[in-house]
Amino acid sequence: MKTLYNWKKGLFSSTYEIYTNNRLVGTLKDKAFCKTSNGIINNHKYIFQTTSLFKPQTNIIDADSQKLIGNISYGTWMTKATISLSGKTYHWQYDNAWNTKWSILGPDGIALQSQSKTSSGMIEFNSENDALILCGLFITNYLLQMTVIIVAAMVPIWTTAIN
Repeated sequence: MKTLYNWKKGLFSSTYEIYTNNRLVGTLKDKAFCKTSNGIINNHKYIFQTTSLFKPQTNIIDADSQKLIGNISYGTWMTKATISLSGKTYHWQYDNAWNTKWSILGPDGIALQSQSKTSSGMIEFNSENDALILCGLFITNYLLQMTVIIVAAMVPIWTTAIN
């Protein structure tokens, strides 16, 4: 059964707010360049802990039991990710060149599709594991942060090459 969610995030905010039927059902607090993020969706709490900078992986932890329930690994070019969650494997990917549409594909087909703008978006959700909503938003935000780091690192090189 498809469920529609909307999310919003202030321009300088570190918190995604997730709504369905105009009712707040979750948040993802993701401070910039921090190794740990906290999320809650439909009264389930999760912790996302990213390890290593050069071959990053993010552990997904059930906050109540403190048990590892999955992980996220990222593709070499930072355009794809693999989510292992509760014994199933899902694939996150961008669906357009502007990186404003992304989806998560699972063993049963499309689990999630999203369209976004700068500070808001819509999610069509077709799965039983609502942690995937938080995973999708986390991955999107993480890859955006990595892009900013890469561009910032390239500025001195470009400046030197121009001069």
